[in-house]
Amino acid sequence: MAIYHLSVKTFSRSNGQSATAAVAYRAGAKIRCDHERRDHDYSKKRDVIHSEIFLPPNAPNSLKLANIPKL
Repeated sequence: MAIYHLSVKTFSRSNGQSATAAVAYRAGAKIRCDHERRDHDYSKKRDVIHSEIFLPPNAPNSLKLANIPKL
């Protein structure tokens, strides 16, 4: 029998949190946040084994990340 686990976390800008920073950290990538006008760069993080970010087919090319490390 399979065991399923789901963990959900909410982010709040009013508390100084950033969903973009969290995604960059978990993916070990450099991601630009247009709202904050800054880059969140975790591309040197070494303990990311695999990372994928899924986008809808009609997403703009500017959102497609080419700098996520591939193994």
